[in-house]
Amino acid sequence: MSSAARMANLVGAVTGEGDAHPSIFETLLNGLHVLQSGHDPALTALLFQIRLLGDTGFRPQTDHCATCGDGHGQMLSGQFSPLAGGLVCGSCARRDRDRCLPMSAGSLAFLQQVLRWAPAAVTRLKATGQIRSELEAAVESYVMVVTGKRLPPADFLSLPVTL
Repeated sequence: MSSAARMANLVGAVTGEGDAHPSIFETLLNGLHVLQSGHDPALTALLFQIRLLGDTGFRPQTDHCATCGDGHGQMLSGQFSPLAGGLVCGSCARRDRDRCLPMSAGSLAFLQQVLRWAPAAVTRLKATGQIRSELEAAVESYVMVVTGKRLPPADFLSLPVTL
């Protein structure tokens, strides 16, 4: 339920109230069906977020530097800048070191696959360990930049309640 709520919250945060978005609705519906079929809920929510960001014009930049646009030279430093909206070159990463998040080659390849593959095929992807933690950190930070707020985590219903 918490992953479904996360998905719905993101849709609400990136769309205007009352605006018709049939493709976004279809993306949400597909994501909810995947959740219902028993796939890893947190991974499903993560994949959904990446796809939805791409579908709404906030596709994370992975082909060239999201800051300066350089596609050659010291390209893609293994740093993701949520403020810039994607991977940055070594030069830009050094200028904004405090705001960049590490992204390994495996995480970059996974992110690119999610953005390229058809939604039905994305459910075959699996992410664990370092790849999953890097993607979760990058997507969470980027969603905060895009929406201007922190959304409840995908597992917020399983967190301990403190009074």
